[in-house]
Amino acid sequence: MITCAHDPPEHGRGLLLCCARQSRYDHMPCSESFGCSISQLSIPIPETSGASMSDRAYATRAWIRAGLDFVYPPSCPLCNEALRRSPQTREAPTWFCDECRTQLRRPMTNWCIRCGAPAGPYVQTAGGCRHCHFGSFAFDAVIRLGLYDGLLRRACLRSKEPWNDTLAATLAELLWQHEQQRFREFDIDVALPIPQYWVQRCLRSHNPAEIVADVIARRLNVPADTGTLVKSRYTLSQKRLPVTRRRLNLRNVFRVTDAGFVRDATILLVDDILTTGTTANEAAGVLRRAGASRVVVAVLGRVLVD
Repeated sequence: MITCAHDPPEHGRGLLLCCARQSRYDHMPCSESFGCSISQLSIPIPETSGASMSDRAYATRAWIRAGLDFVYPPSCPLCNEALRRSPQTREAPTWFCDECRTQLRRPMTNWCIRCGAPAGPYVQTAGGCRHCHFGSFAFDAVIRLGLYDGLLRRACLRSKEPWNDTLAATLAELLWQHEQQRFREFDIDVALPIPQYWVQRCLRSHNPAEIVADVIARRLNVPADTGTLVKSRYTLSQKRLPVTRRRLNLRNVFRVTDAGFVRDATILLVDDILTTGTTANEAAGVLRRAGASRVVVAVLGRVLVD
């Protein structure tokens, strides 16, 4: 259902409609500053007699969602436990139960700034860690939600399933909630997802990287672009190849369609999983050669490879 912390005198007739317009995903908050979320109904529907057809369509969809939430109360997408949310709260809903949320975001005292791998409590990671010290990367830093194991691995795999894009968006919101300070520190100009080849796009209902990029970009108030970085040919799945063949598999596979768009920009390169960093490194290299000043990688899960 729908909650909105907006003040009616400030937003007038648009009180309900602003929430529906600003969110691509039904459960996402429309504004960090106001904390609106399309999750519970605690306000009356404003007068829409003078509204446009588009406004009325949004209002109708909002009421339908409210009815569905009443009949089918929201539950944790991973364990199906019922979620309890106060209609008066100004905070965005977690959309995970407390136990799943704890498992998805296990605390780590220190991690490598360069590759996102966990490190010892007293290790200086500005120059890399034991996982990346001898590697050469075209990107500058990695921001990740957690290690790709346990419940986070299960959640990432489920987010790839057909029509399960809302789970990917929810994981992206969780990433933002925990790492928003680091995102803001880099002064991002644009978010670019790791692209899929056009054949893959036709065969899959969604690209999790695009969804994560869209959510983070909306939070940062920067554009999320899907046409500047493209994949020019089909490649084998990286997870099916040994580490020694992964770089060869992706050689010259990415290209930038508009170099002027990325020139002198700080790029947030988004993917769902980072393993050896080969995919992100190849894409970041193309962006740097096109003129990008800095590339920061954001992922949901970081896989450790010994």
